[in-house]
Amino acid sequence: MKRSEWLFLGLVSAWSVGCGQTANSSSDVSSGLVDKGSCIPDCEGKECGDDGCGGTCGACFTIEGAVDPALCNADGTCKCVPNCLGKECGPDGSGGKCGTCTTLEGELAPYLCKAKGTCTCQPDCMGKKCGSDGCGGECGFCAGPDVCDLSGKCVCVPQCGGKDCGADGCDGVCGACGAKQACSDKGKCLCVPQCEGKACGDDSCGGVCGSCGTGKTCWAGTCVVSDSCAGFCGGEVPADCRCEEACFDAGDCCDDVCDACSGYMECAC
Repeated sequence: MKRSEWLFLGLVSAWSVGCGQTANSSSDVSSGLVDKGSCIPDCEGKECGDDGCGGTCGACFTIEGAVDPALCNADGTCKCVPNCLGKECGPDGSGGKCGTCTTLEGELAPYLCKAKGTCTCQPDCMGKKCGSDGCGGECGFCAGPDVCDLSGKCVCVPQCGGKDCGADGCDGVCGACGAKQACSDKGKCLCVPQCEGKACGDDSCGGVCGSCGTGKTCWAGTCVVSDSCAGFCGGEVPADCRCEEACFDAGDCCDDVCDACSGYMECAC
């Protein structure tokens, strides 16, 4: 028996990371001693599949790094696996596309695709005066008491804190005051003194319209001479005396009853 010559033969391991690429070169060798006269693996030009000796020339991998025999073509090359992880546009590495960017109007816009496979953000302020533009910016800002609502419109917010009446800042009012009241500059309903045509007496707000001097008394908002019948003949008198005929019998006539009421009580006087 002839002496056998031994030599190292390589078993090829291939890891597909792109189209036509493998993680390890076909020249990588895993050790094994075989007789020169034994089967010689044939992996020339192959990345995967049968080596002709019961072994393999390598393996194909998915994008996630898992071995997938289905990715090996009949000619021993690994199928190109589209890679769109984290991408929304641009090439997928296998001759296809991961998607296409569009304008706000829905028109195809490949020019919006950035190098990393993401679409450029397009500010959207159509019909909006304020609020976010969808790209980290603002469509505008509201002035004064206005605030931005969810639809991007500036809406007026009534400013009625601590106010009972007066303007609300939005062309409305915070409330209305009752009768004989008026709204102050601070939005409070205040009582309005009722003193028109009155020289004295109650002003309807807890105060008075004025006071009468010595010898006079207030009668229906007018200051009149006390204990006088002037202007009160035959009627009620703002004093302890009377100015009618019955006062003569009772003895409680005012001192000037005859002078002030001579025409009214001519017979009595």
